[in-house]
Amino acid sequence: MELDFYYEKDKKERESFVIYHLRDRLLYGRKILFERTISGFLDPLEVENYLNKLYREVCSDILKICIMESREEGLPEEDICIAAVGGFGRCEMAPYSDIDLVFLSSNEESPFLDSVLKRGYRLLSDIFFGIDLEIGYSFRTTEIKHIDHITRTSFLDSNFISGNNNIFQEFKRNFWNRLNLVEFIFAKLSEREIAYQKFGDNPYLLNPNLKECRGGLRDYHTFKWIFQSRFALSNCSIAQDVENTYVLEKDDINRLESAYRFLRKIRILLHIMARKRQDFLSKIYQPRLAEFLGYKNSVEFMKELIYCLENISEISSRGIKKILQEGFQISSCFSIKGNNITYQYDAPIQIFKFDFLRAFEYKSLYDLDLAINLEEELIKQRHKLKPNDETMNIFLKILKNGKNKASILRKIQSLGLFEILIPDSKEMFLTLPEDPMHEFTIGEHTMVMIETLEMFEKGDFGQEIAEIFNSLSDPLILYLAALFHDIAKLKNSLNHEIESAKIFVNWAKKTRLDKNTINNVFFIIANHLQMVRISRLRDLHRHETIEEFVQLVSDAERLKNLYLISYADLYSLSKKKPSPISIYQLNELFKKSQSKLIKPTSKANFGDIFKKNIKKSFLNKEEINLFIDNIPATYLMNIPQDTIAFHLELISKLKTESPQVYFEDSINKDFSKTTIATYEIEGLLWKIAAVFYAHNLDIHTAELYKFSTDPPVVINEIWATYKNRPIPEFLAHSVQKDLQDILSLKRDIYNLLKQKNKDIEFPVKLFNVNCLNNISPKSTIIEIVAEDRHGLLYRLTQTLSALGLYIQTAKISTWEGRAEDAFYVTKENNLKLSDQECQEYLRKIIYHI
Repeated sequence: MELDFYYEKDKKERESFVIYHLRDRLLYGRKILFERTISGFLDPLEVENYLNKLYREVCSDILKICIMESREEGLPEEDICIAAVGGFGRCEMAPYSDIDLVFLSSNEESPFLDSVLKRGYRLLSDIFFGIDLEIGYSFRTTEIKHIDHITRTSFLDSNFISGNNNIFQEFKRNFWNRLNLVEFIFAKLSEREIAYQKFGDNPYLLNPNLKECRGGLRDYHTFKWIFQSRFALSNCSIAQDVENTYVLEKDDINRLESAYRFLRKIRILLHIMARKRQDFLSKIYQPRLAEFLGYKNSVEFMKELIYCLENISEISSRGIKKILQEGFQISSCFSIKGNNITYQYDAPIQIFKFDFLRAFEYKSLYDLDLAINLEEELIKQRHKLKPNDETMNIFLKILKNGKNKASILRKIQSLGLFEILIPDSKEMFLTLPEDPMHEFTIGEHTMVMIETLEMFEKGDFGQEIAEIFNSLSDPLILYLAALFHDIAKLKNSLNHEIESAKIFVNWAKKTRLDKNTINNVFFIIANHLQMVRISRLRDLHRHETIEEFVQLVSDAERLKNLYLISYADLYSLSKKKPSPISIYQLNELFKKSQSKLIKPTSKANFGDIFKKNIKKSFLNKEEINLFIDNIPATYLMNIPQDTIAFHLELISKLKTESPQVYFEDSINKDFSKTTIATYEIEGLLWKIAAVFYAHNLDIHTAELYKFSTDPPVVINEIWATYKNRPIPEFLAHSVQKDLQDILSLKRDIYNLLKQKNKDIEFPVKLFNVNCLNNISPKSTIIEIVAEDRHGLLYRLTQTLSALGLYIQTAKISTWEGRAEDAFYVTKENNLKLSDQECQEYLRKIIYHI
């Protein structure tokens, strides 16, 4: 644009004139280009050159105008330039490709820069957005502080447009000085693997993405970027620069360049035909392109295209492998050759003894292997290795950001380095815990647990778990807790969770961990058994259970950490999966606690609220009021309204029908839930347990809800399995009939057991019996740990009932031949036992069992 003509305009009219003039220039220039190309007068590849020239001229004029206007304001001038980056910097412009620019200056801010950049922003937005072109622009200083690898790649392709060229050259020098070669190369390779998963992992696609599929333009670019960065070439041409190296033969270079030109030509034509950015070559455009290029049909055209995709995929991949195989030094101690980290034999031992862990950091970040010579050197020198602050900082980085953390830790252990990093871990991988629930050594259990956490992070346990994990503010807390949670078992500590937490704190003080992180990890380790214990052995429908647990965790972040560590611990005990019931109960405790933390329970009258809602579904309002007025508020608070409505429906049938028995499978088809509505009878849970025992069913949880009506009604919810599966339909009918007969007193329980050839009485091997009076305000909890066997719950409930105790809830937990059961009980008139009575009943239970 003639700038003299620009100055002839009134100052107020200048900006609108510039926008109109430059936009019109772009529109007209593009229109003529596309028409000439479609008419066959212009080679499609020439479009790139013309567009590049047109865009550069427009951007150059914009910068000049912005500088002139800012000068007129009398502002002290700063050196500035504008450069093309990305595809624009490569001069590879398809008709609707993005136009990416960067403004560069030595200083970060000044009135002059502020004026230039604001004017430039307005002009670029109005001119380019007005013609449906996406333009990206940013401002950077020549210092180049922090940039992600995508921006780094675009800067690799940067190209000076206008302004002070010295600024651009300084920017390029700083860029190359700060380029981390290893990080850059492996980030690009990882980026391509992700793209393949999305756009196609082979070149034989019917509707290929010309840019992103395997063999597409981006494969060529990736090879070019890796070659360019490896040989530190400010400007790079595959045709000219690669030939002078060992990387590719001349014939390979020619085939690669030919295929690359063909793909660019197709992409240019595809954009013009689609009149938009279009990289997917769908079947709609294939015949039109084939005809335009003179092929007999689209089949012949696609053969040529696939051949080009093949060539780019194979040759660029081979070129990258050759670059990696030749190797390059990445530090004073290490080099990379192929997929291996190798040891530099001339590395000074005084550096190696502190820097040895960096090899594992590279392995973790870039999924590399340790070369044999490096492993041998680590073993040879391990008695000299002395971690310092930087070594421990690298270790924490591996735990926080590294890939395949468990694999890295296993390799560290196999080379005898684990106890160098964590001195208290000596013999961790050789020691079996006394707990019969464990199938692995302490060290192996820890590794499996960390693997499980990594699976949570990747989504292998489902979206819900992945979302919880990825919402954590600092996953390092979780990995450190897993690493140390059982370490005190090496010393046979009685309360290993507390001692493990103390060992962690002593270790953490020697690292750079902040106090808040240390406190959070200490809490997770010290309480890592609590959530599983509470979910297995406490009534989760009781308000006090959730209230006490919420007071323990105190905030949502700690709750998520404790939930995930508990979940991972369950899955890491042995090769067998934990019981679905235990996972379900853990989930229930988490959800109820999370709800309580997010939205504390109000002091509203739950009975009144529920009556308003439930009356809409039932005709007999007086009967509803009678039942609701005689049920504890905790039932109304903790049981979903649709479940309460179902319970009331069963209860309403009791007047005319026998006890109601209803079976349903869990959502995941892992177990069955049996709901029983019946009038209260003596030894109710014992008789239910006897029927399940008679039919070879295993009860995992039993909850009883008593309505203080006249006569009293009880709802029983029984969670059970048959041979570790839900109760089959044929068996459910038989159980239903026997339950109805027994609970309506039509049949004697002992006759049923004799008919089923079951032992009526049998000895029970007790490990421990305990009485707790400080957990529930209205019930006493009796905990019994015994050798597991079929019918154990029947035998225990038989004894408790015979002693005159009323069972409100039973929680059953079993593992590897050991059962740990908890019973919420009361004596006559629904009263708790006194402390003295607790001791008396303990003696009676032990005697009778």
